[in-house]
Amino acid sequence: MKLAIVDDSKDHADFARDILQHAGHAVESFQSISDFQRRIRRDTFDLVMLDWTMPEMSGLDVLRWLRETGAPGMPVIMVSSRADTDDIAQALEAGADDYVTKPFDRAILLARLRAVARRTFEKPKTDAPIEVKAIRLKPGSGQAWVGDEEVSLTAKEFELAAMLLTNLARPLSRGYLLEMIWGKHQDVVTRTLDAHVSKVRTKLRMRPQDGFALTTIYGYGYRLELID
Repeated sequence: MKLAIVDDSKDHADFARDILQHAGHAVESFQSISDFQRRIRRDTFDLVMLDWTMPEMSGLDVLRWLRETGAPGMPVIMVSSRADTDDIAQALEAGADDYVTKPFDRAILLARLRAVARRTFEKPKTDAPIEVKAIRLKPGSGQAWVGDEEVSLTAKEFELAAMLLTNLARPLSRGYLLEMIWGKHQDVVTRTLDAHVSKVRTKLRMRPQDGFALTTIYGYGYRLELID
């Protein structure tokens, strides 16, 4: 996944970045709130680790800004040395997806990150049909239809289509899609993903004239949206 660390302490940021990069994630660190805000206006991340105590403004205010104007759907893990239950409750009520206290354990941090990712980026239930406009997927059998016409999809194409359709309007990074569909230990290049996206778009008619906009987010990944 593509992650952001917002922490004015270089030592803390470097420690967290080393843990996350070792786990296979792409990580960018920001020691300035203004730098982070400028980046968010033109880029996106799968998840943000946000320190509560920052010199320009509190992490809590940054969290509120993200939820109200910046990136309302972007998952955020608040990080702080504050361990009081009232502080934790305040952060969660402001929109944090989880809360990790400093100093944090490597295994716990990664487990919390995976848990937030699972909650945020839904994977379809094995037996629950997925129906969006004329597209219908049946995960239990791997069958797909557009209207009354059955469409033949490979297993990976089916997984990709299901991920896109169950995360409508949500930006999905290439790294996240590769990890969820091919597995993070698979040696798969992004061109493989791009080719699968092209095939899914064609086979399932995810085109503007059919009410879909499957767009490429430059340097990041893909987003599927419904249009009139």
